[in-house]
Amino acid sequence: MENMIPLNGRIAIVDDDEKQAMPLMRVFSRMNIPYTFYKGNDYRFLPETPENDIRILFLDLNLLGNRVEDEKNIRSILIPTISHIISPQNYPYILILWSRQENQYRSVLENIFQEELKECAPIAIKNYVKSDFFDSYGTEENEALDNTIIVDTLKSILAEFPAYSYLMQWENLAHTSTDELLKEIFSNTEPNKWGNIANVIINSLGRAYIGQHFSDATSEEKIKASLFALNSVYTDFLDNNLTDCFISCAKELDEESLDREFIEVLKADLNRKMHVFTGPRSISEPGTVVLYTNPKKEYCKQLLHKLLSIFSIRYEIQRRNPNILDDILKKETTRRLSQIKEEIQQTWLNIGLVVTPSCDYAQKKKIYDRVVQGLMIESRFSEYINQGDAFYISPTIKYDNKNYIIVLNYNYFITSNLDEESNCNILFKLRRPILAEVQSKLARHINRQGVVSL
Repeated sequence: MENMIPLNGRIAIVDDDEKQAMPLMRVFSRMNIPYTFYKGNDYRFLPETPENDIRILFLDLNLLGNRVEDEKNIRSILIPTISHIISPQNYPYILILWSRQENQYRSVLENIFQEELKECAPIAIKNYVKSDFFDSYGTEENEALDNTIIVDTLKSILAEFPAYSYLMQWENLAHTSTDELLKEIFSNTEPNKWGNIANVIINSLGRAYIGQHFSDATSEEKIKASLFALNSVYTDFLDNNLTDCFISCAKELDEESLDREFIEVLKADLNRKMHVFTGPRSISEPGTVVLYTNPKKEYCKQLLHKLLSIFSIRYEIQRRNPNILDDILKKETTRRLSQIKEEIQQTWLNIGLVVTPSCDYAQKKKIYDRVVQGLMIESRFSEYINQGDAFYISPTIKYDNKNYIIVLNYNYFITSNLDEESNCNILFKLRRPILAEVQSKLARHINRQGVVSL
């Protein structure tokens, strides 16, 4: 994984003169690095909708030719050109000035990204002097120059942003792992029979994934089932390649520039992105978190009472008042418990998590949905939550502009037919790793033997 330059076609080159982009295109082609070229002064050559996967954008600042232009003309061509290529949803990218006039127009570009195209701004803008690759600022490429310097210079630019370079290397690894998986499963020494053999393999994968339902499934369902089966194998290829890889420019990443409060907010939002998926197709899909729209208040209060640890509250009071008398401590603990309950009830959400096995759902073998019930409460109350075997407590997750934790009680494990329920809606879906963790702990809770003590 030494190469940090994207290998999956996510490099874009924008220039008004193909000849002046030729040094980049020739070197990238020779090194098997895919790219896309846009003639920036002709909208016929630009995408109808902005691309969302650019990682590196080489941009000529003056797309109106070699003459010196005023700021107004430069802005008039750069704004529509960039907005046709980069969308506000684009993954963070680095913009490289592939220009001979970077000094004259760089401030114009920076101003554009501060105003009109603020949502499309790159994480960095770096100079890459085009004139280094041409004789005397002419239009002919300098053939005597070793153009591998283009790639070496590009690598040095990416190395200035270690976190970004690591992500580029990982993305290349994901690309390579996909290629290795396809070669492993679909390689065949008889090319004239490849199509028929591939048909058998794909159907076999789909049949293994959805079982007896395969014969009744639509063609689209069969194909998707096959691809889901490939997903389960792909992760092994990626894991193995990542274990064996060499990380270029490995160094410690500094966190000291951010304050602690901001980091905590960042982590909560990161947990949401890592553990929560907002688009489940069905309320009965494994991992779906359902919100009970008309919860039974007494049930919720009973559940909350079991979740809260009176010992944690008592300890907190004792820590603040080491010399407090027992009678006063007891009264203060009761008062504080009631106060915490009231505060939690202001923002709590009564939820259930669908833990039906994925195979039962995929193969349409489920009779009832299996649900573990619980609450979503603000994470600031997490220190008061019981840590027993009957509870699952999620990491802090940002939801509705608040930091929540999901607290499940395995004693409230029920079966239901959610498709016919009128009392619940889809809230979001938990991703596979966190769902597997909940299911694993649920299995241990159900199978616990208990110990008889005399």
